[in-house]
Amino acid sequence: MGVVKEGPWGGDKEGKPFDTKTVGWILGFEVWYDDYITGIRFNYKQDGFEIWTPVYGSQSGGSREKVQISNRLTGIRVTVDSKDNLTVVRSLTLVAGPLISYGPYGSSGAGKSFSANGTNIVGFFGSSAELINAIGIYINT
Repeated sequence: MGVVKEGPWGGDKEGKPFDTKTVGWILGFEVWYDDYITGIRFNYKQDGFEIWTPVYGSQSGGSREKVQISNRLTGIRVTVDSKDNLTVVRSLTLVAGPLISYGPYGSSGAGKSFSANGTNIVGFFGSSAELINAIGIYINT
């Protein structure tokens, strides 16, 4: 038992790396998107404090969603595609059980799809520039 990394899915050699490391309880997230995921940040509780990460990527998407989560996140679904010769995250869905999912954000369509399920997502990592290039998860097994 312990924490393992899954992913990242996308162009992990592109953009600037980001890493929340492992956090306590993920309380929510905010995502910016249009046809692609342009930015994301996470809200979590650690050592009794509520913390927001910086925005990874940009806030340039035409749509924005701010989501509070009541259950633990247990899975992720990601579609990656190419835009301007870069690999980017086209769509993102976060899962909190068999009947609860948040998303999809971005647009489904062409591209490669990936998914991972764990008992508990406890952090995120990836890379970003103007868009999210790649995203992965830390899971508590």
